[in-house]
Amino acid sequence: MEHWSRKYTKEVIRRINAEVTSRREMTRSKLSRKVCEWLQWKGIDGRLKEVSCRIELLKMHRAGIIKLPEARPVNFRKAAGGEKKEFYWAERNCALEDIGPVE
Repeated sequence: MEHWSRKYTKEVIRRINAEVTSRREMTRSKLSRKVCEWLQWKGIDGRLKEVSCRIELLKMHRAGIIKLPEARPVNFRKAAGGEKKEFYWAERNCALEDIGPVE
């Protein structure tokens, strides 16, 4: 038996499949957030363990246990704000000890 069977009961697997089939707008990210909320799966910082959940969901999908929504293409340019940002780096021509503390 696979390691995920400890967290994912038959009821949770049924709920996962129901969410995917009943909600056309469901994404893998939204699904992982829901599953983490159902299981109260959080890190020590209190945030949902979404990435770990997505990894396990993908493993179960590949094993034929659940059906995941189709993966959507990711546009990293859009996620980063669209335009490439230009940074200005001030030039200093001096000894490092002349600068003082750097924070």
